[in-house]
Amino acid sequence: MAPAGGLYSSTREMAKFLQACLGLRATPLSAVLAEAEKPLFPLGKQQGFVGFAWHLTAGKVPVVWHNGGTGGYRSFIGYQPTKKRGIAVLANSSRSVDMLGMQLLKDAILFRIKPFPLN
Repeated sequence: MAPAGGLYSSTREMAKFLQACLGLRATPLSAVLAEAEKPLFPLGKQQGFVGFAWHLTAGKVPVVWHNGGTGGYRSFIGYQPTKKRGIAVLANSSRSVDMLGMQLLKDAILFRIKPFPLN
């Protein structure tokens, strides 16, 4: 859909992108990915920050995340850099998947769920 940037992706591609963001996959864009998650603008007390294209939650275990939606589809991608855990949720729904994504990420961190390998 061109008005939304004409971008599309699969869960496999999103998983590879998460691996690159977490430093688990070699890429020439590593420095750019690290720069993009630096906090730039505060959102208020205990709410976190906004970086380049990322939301950064405040708290003991900060999370880097973003969401999106268009034409009956919703998405969420989030990761915890120091714990090396991340999650991507893609849904064919107009309802937000943010809470689902955050809960899945929290579970992956708490229960030390290992990421699945990708080639």
